[in-house]
Amino acid sequence: MRFLLPSMEKVYGKSIAGGGRSGRSGRRRRIKRKKKKKKKKKKKKKKKKKKKKEKEKKKKKKKEEEEEEEEEEEEEEEEEEEEEEEEEEEEEEEREEEEEEEEEEEI
Repeated sequence: MRFLLPSMEKVYGKSIAGGGRSGRSGRRRRIKRKKKKKKKKKKKKKKKKKKKKEKEKKKKKKKEEEEEEEEEEEEEEEEEEEEEEEEEEEEEEEREEEEEEEEEEEI
């Protein structure tokens, strides 16, 4: 950057470097810069959106896995309860058989 004296501003157009691009070249440069900035902003926005989408996808996947685990646990609990009930029934049957045998022996 170069600093220009106030008397030189008229010659170059601006007091600070850039060389006084007032005219067609300056205008084109500004437009180009604006487009570049816009493109960069758009790219950033797209990237942010993609990241957000991925995050949501991950969250959804995690939630589904947790639900599956809960279902599996419930199924296991139900199976255990059924097994316990079956065992109790078997024990009752054995007791009844023993009682019947005892009654027969008494007779």
